[in-house]
Amino acid sequence: MAENTSNTPFDDAYRTLSAKGTRLMIPLINYMFHQKYSMDVPITLLNNETNEDNSKAITDSRFMVGDNHLYNIFIIEEQTNLDKDIPYRLYDYMLRHALSHLSKMYKNGKIILPSVGVLNLRDDNKDIKPMTLVHTNSEIDVTMKDISMQNVENLEKLAENKLYCLMPFYAFMMEKRLRNSDTEEAKKLYLQELSKYRDIIEKAKNNGDLIADESYTLDDIRQMVIDGLKFEKDGLNTKELEKMGGRIVELEHEKRFREGQEKAEFSVFQNLMTPILKKHKNIEDGKRLCNTLLPNWGMAKINSKVAELAHKLNVDLGPTSPPLPPR
Repeated sequence: MAENTSNTPFDDAYRTLSAKGTRLMIPLINYMFHQKYSMDVPITLLNNETNEDNSKAITDSRFMVGDNHLYNIFIIEEQTNLDKDIPYRLYDYMLRHALSHLSKMYKNGKIILPSVGVLNLRDDNKDIKPMTLVHTNSEIDVTMKDISMQNVENLEKLAENKLYCLMPFYAFMMEKRLRNSDTEEAKKLYLQELSKYRDIIEKAKNNGDLIADESYTLDDIRQMVIDGLKFEKDGLNTKELEKMGGRIVELEHEKRFREGQEKAEFSVFQNLMTPILKKHKNIEDGKRLCNTLLPNWGMAKINSKVAELAHKLNVDLGPTSPPLPPR
């Protein structure tokens, strides 16, 4: 198991999934809020911070579904453990969103309140008190929607509703069984579910429900969740601090792609500049060509890499060139 260096691993997993698998959140919104959005509807993960009255609130996810002319806002809070105060927090987020958009609302004469819900990974939400917004002697139903991994029957049920975004959290569906099993039994159970998970993901790719990058994202998120769990009788090996909406992290497949891209870019640079430096001719032209071929580098990085390569090749660039690093 990889060492977990985050104090909020599951918040990080959910926040990263919301940012990098945003399209996959559409079925969750459909399921939780009884909507019928298609998978090609525009969906945007909004800034998760609101500041009103000199106080800051951070949500786990806030989505705009639709375009700028016709849209709905959905706030979904992820919970690892039951928080009976979550309805109050969600309605605070809802009202903060409304207050932060008063100028736009004034123009169209409408106060837009986001729909709010909670995704509970470990508990069943039965002790969460429902709330209703009351206006004088009438009531407006803005009941908080909820979904709990404890109430999901199996992975097939998630696939049936295209809730692939929840599949990385499948370990929470069987956590009690894992806790009550010895190490070998827990490992066997986990591997059985992992096999089901991979079969479902492969089928989803084949029928077009998932694209390759989304499946890589889900698998990396799944590994983040597994790394945050300790499958022993004492349960979890986490130290949860105050929840601050999680952080977006670089996923393993993104890291491999980035490292491969950096290696390829350096190879282009080296193949271009090595013969130029050895001949000690047209060095400035070579730099300009590098700037065209490697637009993400910038001239400061190119100058630095030229100095390093010249040093390696024992080429003296002269007093006007960047200083060489020490041997």
